[in-house]
Amino acid sequence: MNISNILTVLRILFIPFFLFFFFMEKTCGMPVALLVFILASLTDLYDGLLARKNNQVTEFGKLMDPVADKLLVISVLISFVQINIVPAWMIIVIIAREFIITSLRLVALSKGKIIAAAKTGKHKTIWQMVSIILVLITLSLKAYIPDILSDSFVLNFSYFLMLGAVVTSVFSALDFFLKNKESLF
Repeated sequence: MNISNILTVLRILFIPFFLFFFFMEKTCGMPVALLVFILASLTDLYDGLLARKNNQVTEFGKLMDPVADKLLVISVLISFVQINIVPAWMIIVIIAREFIITSLRLVALSKGKIIAAAKTGKHKTIWQMVSIILVLITLSLKAYIPDILSDSFVLNFSYFLMLGAVVTSVFSALDFFLKNKESLF
């Protein structure tokens, strides 16, 4: 275990804390959930940077880093559905993309080919993380200043951010498929 792998494991361990504070009935819950998500997102930023900088890229990290990312993002997105701020179909599309790409990577791996992450996949992840942070900021502000942010604003803002996440997810899946179809079939 090196520091990069510890950061990856920490990202997974942040999930129950995020969920606890996200669903807390007190006003302070949402801002704390936002802080936990930001900290978890920072572990995603730094684990890869440190692994490459210190020449400590491991098989564990290659496998668990994307799993940790997916667990974190999917946990938050399902939480958004639970409180009815985004429709379930959006989250289903995003989750389906993750399963499809992971499955296609495994098919390629079974043929001895490793498919590296593409820029569109990284852009998709950045869009998701930023969108989630913006939705959490909006929910945090709504908790403290409900008169300024209407429910319809929060719903519309969240909807359009998540729609962007759906579009980038679909686009990155198409890009992945087109760039790697020879490795897959």
